[in-house]
Amino acid sequence: MTWSPGNGTTIDFWDDVWLPSIGPLRRYATQAIPAGHGLHPFNFVATNGEWALPLVVNPLSLKHIINCKPPNPSNIPDQLVWGLTKNLRYSTKPAYSSLLEASWNDADGRWKFVWSLHVAQSIRFFVWLALKTRFMTNCERSKRMFTDDPSCPFCGDTLEITLHVLRDCIHARRIWEMILNSSLEQSFYTSNLQHFGKLEMSISWAKCFDNAGYASSTNRTPPLQGHTWKKSSSGWFCLNSDGVVSSISDSSSIGDELWGIYRGLLLSRNLVVQSDNSHVIKMLNEVDAAHNPILLVRAIAGLCTPVWELCFQWNSRRKNSVADRLAKLARTDHFDCPPVEVRDLLTRDAAPACRRSIAQL
Repeated sequence: MTWSPGNGTTIDFWDDVWLPSIGPLRRYATQAIPAGHGLHPFNFVATNGEWALPLVVNPLSLKHIINCKPPNPSNIPDQLVWGLTKNLRYSTKPAYSSLLEASWNDADGRWKFVWSLHVAQSIRFFVWLALKTRFMTNCERSKRMFTDDPSCPFCGDTLEITLHVLRDCIHARRIWEMILNSSLEQSFYTSNLQHFGKLEMSISWAKCFDNAGYASSTNRTPPLQGHTWKKSSSGWFCLNSDGVVSSISDSSSIGDELWGIYRGLLLSRNLVVQSDNSHVIKMLNEVDAAHNPILLVRAIAGLCTPVWELCFQWNSRRKNSVADRLAKLARTDHFDCPPVEVRDLLTRDAAPACRRSIAQL
């Protein structure tokens, strides 16, 4: 669990985890902090609403604090939130993953190979079940009291196990003999299932099926339509935002993305906000965005009033290319005119609008 700042009156500034990417700030203090200090984040906010941080804050942690919007007395109280997801909301999957993380073997490349096969999902699932030895063979069925006969119904072998079904049954062997390189036969028929799985990369029917050019509808992205940015409707301004992973952000670009949107919203009204970060757009479009665990999301939702019309849209990175390139430049300048690094992209985005205007004439 981690703390999400609100009014900043509950969180212990030095000892609580309210910056998930670095943990308690006490470990970054440049001098000893006395126990029971009773200091909270709101104690370090100046009258103008900006951070007024103590000199004992290490420069490394300073960047992370600045990236967090200062608490405000009008905000909701500080709250404990789930710290294992980007949106700070509880999800079973990361909780389960966190509990089992110690038992995983990231060096085992078999699973990455299986799920990266360009075949139908049912075939990937079949291969995964095979390597997990999860087929409901007669041997498995007998263990579960579904049958009293664990033998193979086709060849009569005593035990019908996964490896027998896939390789050792006489009917399976006939198929392998048609596609197996003769130089691999000895090692192929004497290896266990784990080594058998490694041979899939060169000889399995799944890989042959892949090379045949099969395209699963669930594994192919349709061609993008309209690769360029589109001008907003009359009377509306378009704010394109993009964040970039940096030493300042909390392990992702979401913090930078939200800051860019928040600062941009202070410049104008009637805005169409476009971003290529689907997580950010989803959070901002939620009905309860005003109660989101992330302070910046709540701050942005607070600007959505009847007199301040806002629209949040997801854009592909291709359509958001100007903001994407500006973010990657990692510059803090305010430009009076477009920098040379993005002029080619601006020209490309403007071309369709010019063609539409000419066509209307």
